[in-house]
Amino acid sequence: MAAGKLGGWALLLSPLLGFLAASLLLRLMKALLPHSLAVSVASERRPPLWLRGMLILTSSGVSFAHGANDGQKGMGLMMVILLVALPGAFALNRTLPERELASLTLLTAQAQAQLPQRAGLSLTAAQAILDNYRQREGARDGVLPALGTMTASLHQQLDGIKNLSDLPPTETTTLRLRMTLTADALQRLLEDENPLSASQRALLSSLAAQLNHASSLIPWWVKIVVALALGLGTLTGWQRIAITIGERTGKAPLTPMQGASSELVTMTTLGVAEQFGLPISTTQVLTCGVAGSMVASRSALQWRTLKRMGLVWLLTLPVCALLSALLYTLFISL
Repeated sequence: MAAGKLGGWALLLSPLLGFLAASLLLRLMKALLPHSLAVSVASERRPPLWLRGMLILTSSGVSFAHGANDGQKGMGLMMVILLVALPGAFALNRTLPERELASLTLLTAQAQAQLPQRAGLSLTAAQAILDNYRQREGARDGVLPALGTMTASLHQQLDGIKNLSDLPPTETTTLRLRMTLTADALQRLLEDENPLSASQRALLSSLAAQLNHASSLIPWWVKIVVALALGLGTLTGWQRIAITIGERTGKAPLTPMQGASSELVTMTTLGVAEQFGLPISTTQVLTCGVAGSMVASRSALQWRTLKRMGLVWLLTLPVCALLSALLYTLFISL
């Protein structure tokens, strides 16, 4: 829940960050570098070698960061489809080595021994407690006994198995749900204030990491397919994007320094967002970065283009949410 809120704020605030950062960066570059380096596109004089190198570096960085950031969305969508269509094959990391599976089984046994147990607490009730706690809708009371019940169930399922592929398909989905639920509850427990000792925190942290690793796998061919899709999409549509952002954002074409500042800001913003798994938009950050560099150069903006783009951005999320809700309602009624 917290990660979803953080992703939503990142999506909303990243364009503003791109605008402000690109504007400040261009002002700093103009203050530190000679005014003669602000070569315009219409000028016959070529930019200096270091500036051309910076443009190549930043444009390559934007491309790489764009692929990494948008790639997580594509891979996530494909994995959701695969999990729904073929849960028995993709619910668990079937390539998990026997050594790591044995380590995970041992960690569940150790956690079960460290956590308090409550007589009469059923597995269904423990799952409900942990689910409410994970969604920050429930109190911490009863979480530790629920985790004790859950780790005992996980240990019982994993004990004696040498490979996750040995599990029947009907059990893999249930095991994945229990693993992810336990890992999420452990992660929140470790973030909250609690009376756990240092050794208990280390044990539960290792268990959460192992559970996430065992229940999360993106096959190599999914990564290749998403990379090819992004590459082909950019290859076929780059010209329209470049014209809109580079020539129709402002009334004057971009100068090399404006391009370098906006690309550097976009590359950095996307790279940081990718490290934290935040779903921001490359187009929004880059466009606002270009607009910020235009304002810093006191160049007029084409407000008609910006208003149209802003309207599309504002309508995209609610329209997609509404269409998804309507389609879901239609499908479950069939």
